[in-house]
Amino acid sequence: MKKNDFIIFILFCLILLPTGVSAQKQLILTSPNNKLKTFINIGKTVEYSVLHNGDVMLDKSAISMTLDDGSFYGKNGKLLRSSEKKS
Repeated sequence: MKKNDFIIFILFCLILLPTGVSAQKQLILTSPNNKLKTFINIGKTVEYSVLHNGDVMLDKSAISMTLDDGSFYGKNGKLLRSSEKKS
């Protein structure tokens, strides 16, 4: 997965996260060769971590987005839907 594709994926996830109360939810995104795994935790904050061959490359980093109109995404997130696709 290219760096730009990863950034676009994270931004896409944030767009789908309206503010609201929800329980902790973890999603796992795995590369086709299983070397790269991204863990996305959605709860009071939205955090992600990245592992490569089991080595932590980026550990629990919070992500959020503030729009020009003052809308804030990334706190008390709620997952609207998810799907699983294997390639």
